[in-house]
Amino acid sequence: MSEMNVVVAGFCARDEAASSRCRKSWLLGMSWRGGDKRLSRYGCMQCRNFRAKDGETVRCSHCLSRSRSVASRYKSPSARLHPSKRLPSSSSSPSTPSSNTLTPIAGPNTITQLMNRFNFTPPAGKLSLEDLELVIQWCTSTYCSISRNSAVERIWQTVVPREAMKHPFLLHGLLALSALHIAFNNEGDERDHYSKIAQSHQIQSLASLKHTAGCVNRTNCEAVFAVSNIVTASFFALPSLRGPVPGGSAIDDLCEVFQSTRESMNLLTEAAQWVEDTELRPLVKSTPTMPNTSRLAILCLQRLNMTLASRDPQHEKDVYDIALQHLASSLETLAQGGEATPVAFLWILRIPSRFIELLRERQPFALVILAHYAVTIHSMRGHWWMGDLGERVLHEIGLHLNAEWRQSIDWVIDATGCYIPTPAIQNSQSVLL
Repeated sequence: MSEMNVVVAGFCARDEAASSRCRKSWLLGMSWRGGDKRLSRYGCMQCRNFRAKDGETVRCSHCLSRSRSVASRYKSPSARLHPSKRLPSSSSSPSTPSSNTLTPIAGPNTITQLMNRFNFTPPAGKLSLEDLELVIQWCTSTYCSISRNSAVERIWQTVVPREAMKHPFLLHGLLALSALHIAFNNEGDERDHYSKIAQSHQIQSLASLKHTAGCVNRTNCEAVFAVSNIVTASFFALPSLRGPVPGGSAIDDLCEVFQSTRESMNLLTEAAQWVEDTELRPLVKSTPTMPNTSRLAILCLQRLNMTLASRDPQHEKDVYDIALQHLASSLETLAQGGEATPVAFLWILRIPSRFIELLRERQPFALVILAHYAVTIHSMRGHWWMGDLGERVLHEIGLHLNAEWRQSIDWVIDATGCYIPTPAIQNSQSVLL
């Protein structure tokens, strides 16, 4: 097997650690081998040719012990770069190479073969080495985190990157989530470096996406639908990347995600209507896989909504009716085996803005509805950008509901299996069940 085949085989590996080692090795122009054996990155060329271990000192101890002249080094250890200067920026000119740029030994043919492997046709502007690293990250790992269904993973791995080469807003969104994924798996300077890269690409993606407002059609609907899901996943990733904040609230974090999504991704609903006749159809269509036990739960909530409205003239029944109507559709699609990602994201765009305000006010009935919605995000807990947000939201909701209100989330507890603690406060408003 040739060295190129070894590299490509490494890229296709699903194991996160293996694909990460492979990606970094390719960027340094080296072949990748499994196991614990590591090759010398900064040793002299003579040791590299003999595949010998080099202590990477100023004068090669391996050569000196064998009375061989010390050959020129591949790269001095002192030339190791700070993370912020390790890769060329997307804005840097390709015609003026910098001394801080690591150039892979692999030639243009190798890059061409790799791009063909994933069906890539580069856009008019050439991808920088930094961008290429993020593209490889997407094709080997990040694409898996968008879908929970292996049957549609091919769409995210091949169809979406192909569309990204035609639409800059999708390309930047794809690169942003890939950078966040790398940042999530690192700490310190590496995390800060890739977080800044992600922020830069996300800004460019949103700026480019604005030009498609009111212009969603058959030619760009796939790209708009894909980038809407990708960027919304980036919004969900921010609380996990930031980590727990003392005195912070999971409900408030989720409301911030709702607000950011509604402000930036309002094209998702429009694009979803077009993609039913495209290659992305499996992402919005589903086949029944299990009984829909949520119907009875939604019926109980609708009946409770009418009861509360009859007892309290200030109860905002219409707002809750809209939220419940779309929640019923979302839970039914999820029960039928639909993709959880678009299901969860579309509900955010369809609820009234007033409902988010009621959540911030911690209105009990709004929290009960949110608990039912949390079933969808809890089903995505295996995705790195979602994590345990659903469980933390349910835990916090439990602390705001008294014993009577907690009866309204029995189905949620059964569906998720999450432990919801005894409320620390007692709500004076009673519920007529």
